[in-house]
Amino acid sequence: MLHNLKALLLERCDLGVKLQALTSILSNTPNLEELELDNCTLLAPPFKKSKRKQSSKRRSSTTPVFWCKKLKSIELKHRLEDEPHMSKILSEISEGMLPAQWMHIKKSMAVV
Repeated sequence: MLHNLKALLLERCDLGVKLQALTSILSNTPNLEELELDNCTLLAPPFKKSKRKQSSKRRSSTTPVFWCKKLKSIELKHRLEDEPHMSKILSEISEGMLPAQWMHIKKSMAVV
């Protein structure tokens, strides 16, 4: 756990399929206040899936991505073609938070 980490800047990183890399980081930074993602990417899931993987996916429930209760700001800098990915990231983060907390977070997205 990174209890003392209050600000995190990730530059040109891969956030992982289904955001598992970002999820892992955020679950271990309970006191994070500022998150900045600069030109990060999100891998798409593989095109072909086996029947076994598809059926197990249907049974599993979606876990919230986010656990940082002290977060105050999120800044996303991205390329124009990554806009849908950045919207997905914000959406996933918001689903793991209480609405009142999400309303107080300063959010900014910029195309670079």
